[in-house]
Amino acid sequence: MTDPEKTPGSIDQVLRAVQGSRVSLFRQDMDLKYQWIENPFAGLSTASVVGLTDMDILPEPAASIATSRKRAAIMNGESCKFDLSVLSDGLTRIFEVFVCPEFDLDGNAVGLTGSVVDISRERQQAQSMANLILEVSHRSKNLLAIVQSIASQTVAGENSAKSYSDRFVSRLQCLSRTQDIVTARDWQGAGLIELINAQIDGTAIDGQILMHCADIFLTPSAALHVGLAMHELIQNAEDNAHSPLSMQLSASDDAQMPTMISCRTVYRDPGSRKPLGRFSCSVLERAAPQSVSGKAQLQQDDNVLVYALCIGSDATIERGF
Repeated sequence: MTDPEKTPGSIDQVLRAVQGSRVSLFRQDMDLKYQWIENPFAGLSTASVVGLTDMDILPEPAASIATSRKRAAIMNGESCKFDLSVLSDGLTRIFEVFVCPEFDLDGNAVGLTGSVVDISRERQQAQSMANLILEVSHRSKNLLAIVQSIASQTVAGENSAKSYSDRFVSRLQCLSRTQDIVTARDWQGAGLIELINAQIDGTAIDGQILMHCADIFLTPSAALHVGLAMHELIQNAEDNAHSPLSMQLSASDDAQMPTMISCRTVYRDPGSRKPLGRFSCSVLERAAPQSVSGKAQLQQDDNVLVYALCIGSDATIERGF
């Protein structure tokens, strides 16, 4: 049994303990007027709460919800717990409210005591996790669709199991490199130069990148398709006696498509040139420009391949990583 002489001190200790926390303690009478409150919630002060009801201090619909649930607790004689959303300083904050009816020695209700805990952070984290799961699911489905498309189109363009396997694995590795960059940037996007360098690294071609404007940062979806387009150009240069490949990044006069990538490959042995396959042309002329809300132009003959990709402003992001 609690020592009565120690009870007041114990209560004081509890009340001091909630200071600076996200917990509020209170008591209300039968008219639901606050008799006292410790560590007021939602930016309120003790002076602005004591002697008033929830209808006086809270905005709607929070005021009506709190009043209704508290009256029901007193009428039923049972404690209850409920969540309350309160608009405070332009932000919606979520509170977990627990109320417990109080009774006199004759069993008559005399009011209630309760607690309020700010659970906004937990709810925000839970919502962020739910959104992340949905985002991962969406991106996974998109990536699987891309892989399926690569698999079906690659097999249509190769004449042996080995050539299909080599080409398919090479394209999957391209996607993997791009995915690594995007993941390292918390799924915000990827820098174009970093993307191109990732595809050139490990190859034997003589790659040169000329910068005539600032680097740009692509959305994750655009990065996957542009990375694959760069891979197809690099692979074409490798297939043709490791022909030198130059890439130029420059600004354009079109406000809707302010950035352009220009690529040029001069074939070392024009007489035995291997032309771009159907899949490569599809990526360069359709998939890549669609992903960047832009346009592309591809020209090739026995001596040279020239490719230009105009990137729309919708496919770029402000660098936030």
